[in-house]
Amino acid sequence: VTTEVRLPGRSNVAPVLQISWDPLALDLTADTLISRLSSGEPRIEVGGSGDTISIMPYMMELGESTNVATRIREELETE
Repeated sequence: VTTEVRLPGRSNVAPVLQISWDPLALDLTADTLISRLSSGEPRIEVGGSGDTISIMPYMMELGESTNVATRIREELETE
């Protein structure tokens, strides 16, 4: 699993966190992870495709990043 912070261009003020993984090591697609995060508790909406998800923190409130990190970790550890 790797992470990268992409800085936005002039039209956006929030950085984007990309999380990628080796599809040979984890039998998981971004679509599956996105679906699990969206239907889980708390519900988390992210974008992505292939073996990468993207998190835009623009509307997140203080403390929510911990919830997001915990849920993503739980899902990645089940694979």
